[in-house]
This record gives sequence, C-alpha cells and structure tokens, in this order.
Amino acid sequence: MNSELDYLYASIDRWYSRYLELKDVSAYFMFKDDIEIAENYAELLLKSGRIGSEELLRFLNYCDERLESLKNALNLGDDDTVERFA
Repeated sequence: MNSELDYLYASIDRWYSRYLELKDVSAYFMFKDDIEIAENYAELLLKSGRIGSEELLRFLNYCDERLESLKNALNLGDDDTVERFA
C-alpha cells in the first residue's frame, strides 16, 4: 500500500478518536469536513498515478464507514446531520 494513503487512513482514525471525545453534533460536521479534505487528497493521488482506482474506492468506503460510525456513536439521527444554511 502507498505510504501516503497509509497516512490518510491513520489520520482518519486519529480524527475519529478526537471527535468522538467531543460528544456533540459539531464533532460530526468537523469530521465530515476533514474527511472531505482527505478524500480530495486521495483523488489527487489517483490522478497522479500513485494509487489505483480500487485503492481509492476502498479508502472512500472506509471514510464513509467511519463517518457513519461516528454518527452512531454520538447517537445522531439523520435530521441531526443535515446541513442547514440560513
């Protein structure tokens, strides 16, 4: 596996632990923002040929699973995680 991708996986796990400690809905949205940045970086790794499409897909699925896991751990419902803009 690519060391840059390994670093992204480790970052996702580290962020998950930190946001779980916050225990509120804002943690979900901050984690979601961080995941988006990591996913964009992983897509750049794909475009530069440093990872393959299967590796990217596995990483994106992992990110989705961790976000859903945080949502469940924080006892948030779907209504809690809808972004609303004034």
